[in-house]
Amino acid sequence: MRSKIIRLVKPYKFEEQIRVYKKKKGWSYVKPTLGSICAADMRYYTGKRRPEALKQKLPMALLHEGIGRIVESETLKKDTRVVIVPNIPGYIHSPEKFPSPEKCCRACRHGEIGENHCENIHFLSSGYDGLTQSIIQHPDPCLIQIPDDVPDEIAVLSELSTVAYTGAKKLKLLDKNEKIAVFGDGPVGYIVAVVLSFTKTIKRHNLYVVGTDDEKLKKFGDFAHTINIRKRAIPSNLRFGNLFECVGGIYSEEAINTIIDVAEPGAWIYLLGVSELFVPVNTRDILEKGLRLIGISRSSRFEYPIILEYMREPEMQRLLKRVIINRFFRIRSAKELTEAFDFAAAHRVWGKIYVRLEIS
Repeated sequence: MRSKIIRLVKPYKFEEQIRVYKKKKGWSYVKPTLGSICAADMRYYTGKRRPEALKQKLPMALLHEGIGRIVESETLKKDTRVVIVPNIPGYIHSPEKFPSPEKCCRACRHGEIGENHCENIHFLSSGYDGLTQSIIQHPDPCLIQIPDDVPDEIAVLSELSTVAYTGAKKLKLLDKNEKIAVFGDGPVGYIVAVVLSFTKTIKRHNLYVVGTDDEKLKKFGDFAHTINIRKRAIPSNLRFGNLFECVGGIYSEEAINTIIDVAEPGAWIYLLGVSELFVPVNTRDILEKGLRLIGISRSSRFEYPIILEYMREPEMQRLLKRVIINRFFRIRSAKELTEAFDFAAAHRVWGKIYVRLEIS
């Protein structure tokens, strides 16, 4: 099947190309319909990735957060709405080479690690073509049907929400009224806080969000306490047993070391923020306090049905809608995709920028 694909060939330059898919057993054809622009997509577009990464991974179609409708499938009806899970473990994309999870890698062999850490992973828009295509061929196990009462714009957030849930399900609460901190007042921090609130029923009096912008922090106010660390220090009597780092970038060092400062002995620290830089951290206090640092990267297909079930709740939908900016971009060509990415690069808006994919 022929597909029109829009690839990033170098920073700031998209090109329209044709890709021909050969039919594969157990794989369906899907028309991507709605997606959102991720910070990772922006790092490719603006050339903020390391030069060797750009050289290795481009040209490539971007976008990995999105949904679509079935065009042709052995297992799903035509026009069924599905989330397109971007994480494809080795035993699914290359069963002839890796015939089972046990023979794929340590992460797939031991379920508690999570196949999101598969050593043989194919991940859309990270070395493999993403969703800016008229048709995408995708393995059936990585297509998750969307419940009828979950709107498209909410389902698009399932990718980021499952990443948050991957961290949330590792939560270790040793005390009944243990305080939990989320560092970062951007969209990632917001969705992590919402997911903690719903999937772990963390009440407002135990959930704290630490950020640097009053306007952003206001969005958390009805379900979490907030602290603007630029205006006041975290009180000396307030310490946390579980802390989620959702800052990333050039402020990773400051965020992680502040987290170490306010962590209880034996605390769990979950790192979700991405930095292209090496980050110096206070190892002395990590050792002294016996802290556990856990990296959270991506999510597996198993988290999606769980999150989509939570997304059926009207209150969760209400909170998630806050992260969606009002302007949607219609994408039919490389020119229109460039306009969307240029807007994202030029405007530091709080929230997710959506693209309606109408490539044909």
